[in-house]
Amino acid sequence: KADVYLNHMSSVVALAKEAPLSSRQLDSFQTSLKKVEQTFFDSPSVRAEAYLTEMELHSALGDLKTAEQIEEVWHHDIETGNADKPSKAASDRITKLKSAK
Repeated sequence: KADVYLNHMSSVVALAKEAPLSSRQLDSFQTSLKKVEQTFFDSPSVRAEAYLTEMELHSALGDLKTAEQIEEVWHHDIETGNADKPSKAASDRITKLKSAK
């Protein structure tokens, strides 16, 4: 069920990479993120994907500082066992984000 929200968030990220987002689109992303946090954050894999997708959004919006802060929270959650470590594919996505600076 979390996949529905994560896929929606990924769609908004794809839009953000192509053109500026409307406030409605940003609100929609935040609503989906909030639903994931409230309902599915007990799953380390969902938490990891949510962090990565949120990092991608902020990167696409040019807000690299927030993307880095989210990554720091993610690393903390990895250390406490609340989030999964990045998979190989996720690591590749993070590398791509960082090289876009």
